[in-house]
Amino acid sequence: MALGLAVCLLLVPIAAADDSPEDAVAKGLAAAVKLRDAGEAEKAILLLTWLLDEHPESVEAHIMFQDLRLARGDRRALVRRYSRLASRKGASADDAFLHARLL
Repeated sequence: MALGLAVCLLLVPIAAADDSPEDAVAKGLAAAVKLRDAGEAEKAILLLTWLLDEHPESVEAHIMFQDLRLARGDRRALVRRYSRLASRKGASADDAFLHARLL
């Protein structure tokens, strides 16, 4: 519960209505880096999960998300997730790249 609340409090400044999508992604990535560097990987993963829900086009957010989840030992789940993304109809080159970097 406390973990979710802490991440929600981090999202308030990130989700400012007047920000462009690029600004929101940059703020989210900066916050995730701070969390990661402070040893709060789980909070960073939660933040990145939210960020990817809002901005799935951010390759940088996907890479950081993958790296943190790999460090946690979630390789199989990540490969399945990104395999589904890469094999769906209309998948992009970014989707293929994000899947391939896990193989």
